[in-house]
Amino acid sequence: MPLVRISHPKCSANFLVNLPHSADILCTECGFRIPVNDKMAPQVLTYLPCPLVCQARSVRAVVIKPTNGSFSSYKCGDDLHVGISDSSSAVYSFSGRGLLRETSGWDAILILYRFKMDSFDKLLAMYINSRGDRFTKNVYRESSLNCFDFIVQFFSFAKLGQFSKEEFTNRYVVRALQSALRYSTLAERVKTSGPIACARDFSGT
Repeated sequence: MPLVRISHPKCSANFLVNLPHSADILCTECGFRIPVNDKMAPQVLTYLPCPLVCQARSVRAVVIKPTNGSFSSYKCGDDLHVGISDSSSAVYSFSGRGLLRETSGWDAILILYRFKMDSFDKLLAMYINSRGDRFTKNVYRESSLNCFDFIVQFFSFAKLGQFSKEEFTNRYVVRALQSALRYSTLAERVKTSGPIACARDFSGT
């Protein structure tokens, strides 16, 4: 549900709204009713940058999502699941079910890193074919051998750097997760409470 900022052209008021929004906004500054729709002029309606993307837009990337549920219900400390997407946006990951290839189920996710190398799919296939026996369901351990091990070992295999899981988390996960939580918390607040007054230059970051 996109989060937008509505700038009232008749006064200085600005509001945060989720689209679609069926009811008019009653301006708290001038009392005028503002009709809201996605056809409003760009100087009136501004989409806030959303850090979450759909699976189709996550090609050749390290992606992450909550293990259970979505970021709208995520709480700090909840488990996360991370994977690698190929050029067709299929996501490869490692879990208690072993090594997975999923063409769905990865919507509203975060992109942690984009791969810009040539022949990425070939490299990913080589990694899986040569290291796949390290990532079977029988060897999976929730803390000591999990989805993050699958990622950091790929970075090493692809000569993109040597990381521990903690180093990878601090470098790529923390900031992206904070951005997602800010956006999701704000969108949920607007959904629950209705339009919220904000500053004209508010960007959500």
